[in-house]
Amino acid sequence: MRAMSRPATRRGPPKGVRADGQPRGSTHDGTQLDAAVRASDLLASLPDPTLIIGGDGRIVAANRDAEALFGYSHEEWIGLSVNQLVPTRFRRWHAGLHAAYAAQPTTRTMGGGLLLPALRKDGSEFPAEISLAPLRGDGGTTSIASIRDLTARNNATEERERDRRRFLERVITAQDDERRRIARELHDEAGQALASLIVRLRTLQDAGTLGEAKTQAVRLRRSLADTIGGLARLARGLHPSLLDDLGLVPALKRHAADIAEALGIPVRVRVERLGTRRLPLPVETALYRIAQEALSNVARHARAAHVDVVLTRDPVGIHLTVTDDGRGFDPEAKAHGRGGPSLGLLGIRERAAAQGGAATIGSRAGRGTTVAVTLPLPARRTPRSRQATGRGRK
Repeated sequence: MRAMSRPATRRGPPKGVRADGQPRGSTHDGTQLDAAVRASDLLASLPDPTLIIGGDGRIVAANRDAEALFGYSHEEWIGLSVNQLVPTRFRRWHAGLHAAYAAQPTTRTMGGGLLLPALRKDGSEFPAEISLAPLRGDGGTTSIASIRDLTARNNATEERERDRRRFLERVITAQDDERRRIARELHDEAGQALASLIVRLRTLQDAGTLGEAKTQAVRLRRSLADTIGGLARLARGLHPSLLDDLGLVPALKRHAADIAEALGIPVRVRVERLGTRRLPLPVETALYRIAQEALSNVARHARAAHVDVVLTRDPVGIHLTVTDDGRGFDPEAKAHGRGGPSLGLLGIRERAAAQGGAATIGSRAGRGTTVAVTLPLPARRTPRSRQATGRGRK
């Protein structure tokens, strides 16, 4: 007897899988899932937290950096609305942005990306920059979003701005103090010296003999020379004429000699590869003021036995270092101590930054201090080649 064959039965999809092969309950179409699979290797290699977002605004995939940044697990990411990553007060606005982007997707790179607060799972917010790009081959319905946490950058910017405000406030105070100092020196030194000259002139006028007159004239001449010297030192402190007339190196050497005489210690100035051509005036002025401030700090605080000033040049910039072997200090403690960094250190950094350069201050207690500054130099213009202007032969 012929055995009866069992009727063929149609096998359905595995449990938990739809007939189209997608997980049951999934709102993503196959195109989006395929895009996520294709991008899985890319996600793992990207340096920023990155999400793949479907056209319906739900997340298809995320890399581990995104999980760490927002606090969601891998399972929690899938199907999560991207609007959940935005604070409530911005969600309506963000939904409109997403709809407009889905209708006309374009690449928006980091640096020109969207800036807005982002929301972590625990409810905390952070400033974020987001770059977007549509995934190819999916009709523009799926996009890849990279998120960059700007907290550290914003904090650094705010700290620089606070330092700048402190610096400007203290500059104004220092200007007032400088005006008072100049007024005091003019009164105490120049004023009293001129008053003394008047007395000596009267003594000269009343001299009974030629010998007495000559003696008074010699004293008068010495007093006048001292007065002129004091006024010259005061003028050099305000703005050295040598800097305008002869340039940075002579002015720097003269100021170093004044400091050496005042402190009674050697202050050596070494110049290397500077050439004979004058530097641009703003660069010369900035370098002179930086060296002046560094040497002033040595005079006020360092208790040094030797000071070295080195000025060098290379094809892209000019470098100034002022090194002393004094008692030094802790730069970190100085920067975060009461009142913040000193006005002198802030001034050095601000002057360098104003010229597009940078300044570093290295010091250790008992090991001296080094102020190092690098300023860029503008590229030299090459002369344009002369074109022949003569007529050709016929």
